[in-house]
Amino acid sequence: MLEHVDGESDQAECIKDSHPGEKIPHDCLGGALSVSEPARRLAVSRNSLDRVLKGTAPVTVRLALCLVEQRWSNPEFWLRLQATYDLAMERLCRTEAA
Repeated sequence: MLEHVDGESDQAECIKDSHPGEKIPHDCLGGALSVSEPARRLAVSRNSLDRVLKGTAPVTVRLALCLVEQRWSNPEFWLRLQATYDLAMERLCRTEAA
């Protein structure tokens, strides 16, 4: 693996880029400049949605259901993305620890 200047590998960067929160389409957020209005529509806290969008918190079952209520795919889609991401991150951690 190639190392970045900041010490992250290319593989780690690819995984980070694939966090499911980053896949929530911009049009799903209604073109909002902040997360306040989309969070209100989804019935989740602004802070929770912001963390998911930034890739620092997981897409939960609750959020997946809220996204579905707004007609943004189905819960299995969002949860499968999250499970795939979690598995890739765990594999990366184990590889780096070895």
